[in-house]
Amino acid sequence: MTPEDIAARMNGQLATAPDGRIEAFLPSPMVQNHAAFLEQLDDGSIACLWFGGTLEGKSDISIYASTLAPGAERWSADMRLSHDPDRSEQNPVLWRNGDGVLQLFHTAQPSGNQDECLLRARVITVDNHALTGEAPRDIGLPLGSFIRGRFVRRKDGAWMMPVFRCISRPGQRWNGSHDTAAVAVSTDEGETWSLTEVPGSIGSVHMTIVPLDGDHMVAFYRRRQSDFVARSESLDGGHTWSAPAMTDVPNNNSSINVIRLADGRLAMVCNPVSAATSSDRRVSLYDEIEEGDDRPDASGGVSRSGACPARR
Repeated sequence: MTPEDIAARMNGQLATAPDGRIEAFLPSPMVQNHAAFLEQLDDGSIACLWFGGTLEGKSDISIYASTLAPGAERWSADMRLSHDPDRSEQNPVLWRNGDGVLQLFHTAQPSGNQDECLLRARVITVDNHALTGEAPRDIGLPLGSFIRGRFVRRKDGAWMMPVFRCISRPGQRWNGSHDTAAVAVSTDEGETWSLTEVPGSIGSVHMTIVPLDGDHMVAFYRRRQSDFVARSESLDGGHTWSAPAMTDVPNNNSSINVIRLADGRLAMVCNPVSAATSSDRRVSLYDEIEEGDDRPDASGGVSRSGACPARR
């Protein structure tokens, strides 16, 4: 399909694809649309959240949503849930607290500086399949804490929020080369948080936690090194984690997602190529908006030889 074909179909209408799948191109007024998150709401609607704007990292990037009501043949018009005129708001994640209150968690960064990112939460109200975002609050984690994956509730009721730490180097511009993984834990329904680092995780980011049986959990990671998906384990219900180890699934520093199926198998969605299978490269995650920043890119961490435009 051409860009013009895609634009013409961005009306939310459900349609049958040639292979029999039902698909829809969601409506959006933005040039860039990225990092979709799906959630079924209490009223039976399906909500899709994403961030959109002219260019990732620009201050016009905000969180948007569209819903598909039960029995509907078209997704709703887009709804903007955030608007900070000074920060790029990205990577939405929805989560319900113990009282069933729906909350939106997302990042908010100045320009391309993910190491200066704030993590914010805001209550989301649902009325007739429409979403509205209330005023945000900063949740108090260190600057540079980024999210992407779903939360998991531990057996003791605590929330586990997979986090990756965007680590800057003195005098150097952040470019992802020293990013690490961590788990933020809240024992009071998201009011306060503590942070536990995943050992040996330089370059392993976008942690996706999958509970298995008993106290056994696994986590999967995309890789800044653009080599393979990584995997680590917890044998104590998510309190501690092993260092990430490589799987045999190629990864080009693009997002992955893993779920457990009803029969116990794990299913992964990924882009199974790597730096070894592509000659395309870029130096930084935000090449297009770093004019005027004369600091050198960070070095001495992992290789920044991504096989495709490296994002979030």
